[in-house]
Amino acid sequence: SELTENTRASYPITHIDNSVHSGQGGHPENIFMLSCDMFGVMPPIAMLTPQQAAYYFLQGYTARVAGTELGIGNKPMTVFSPCFGAPFLALPPMKYTSLLLDSIKRHKVKCWLVNTGWIHGGYGKGDRIPLPYTRRLINSAIQGDLLKCEMSKDPHFGFMVIRGCPGVPGELLNPETSWDSIEQYNEAAVLLKNRFLDNTNSMNEDIPREILNAGPED
Repeated sequence: SELTENTRASYPITHIDNSVHSGQGGHPENIFMLSCDMFGVMPPIAMLTPQQAAYYFLQGYTARVAGTELGIGNKPMTVFSPCFGAPFLALPPMKYTSLLLDSIKRHKVKCWLVNTGWIHGGYGKGDRIPLPYTRRLINSAIQGDLLKCEMSKDPHFGFMVIRGCPGVPGELLNPETSWDSIEQYNEAAVLLKNRFLDNTNSMNEDIPREILNAGPED
């Protein structure tokens, strides 16, 4: 614990009895990107177009929280980490983003953005989304049930928000209606949207127009 609170270890794959030694499997039918939103404006799950998936992958928006890194303290910190792993990238982020977008299009993969952070309000006012609800939403997406649910377009970020899912309270699914004040929600949403726009402008990347247009509008 003197070096880090988030410990990792490596061991041979042969130590796992039911492992596939080739390390290869079939193509996924769904891709889930996890984002811990401390603003509380991201829905628990949103469906993304291929271009939106590339945009949010390139942004890598999440939050550093206590218990994962030293020096965070009790308050989370917003972070944009390209491809959700900036310290480990050997090539420019856009290279990995292009590969992902090409594969999503080729194999017709469904893409989802999952908020494991706050709902009903931002950090200090809202609550962390209960893990059982996150599991239910992901399982429903994998089974194809979410595709049958009513959806609506998020007014700030453009992705599709699920309006109902069996086993998940409806008021949790739409941040726009889950806050006590719609005015406070809109203020927080605009603040986060501007963070995305500022981060995009600061990136030293030649981002294709189809990906840029998939992000929040200025």
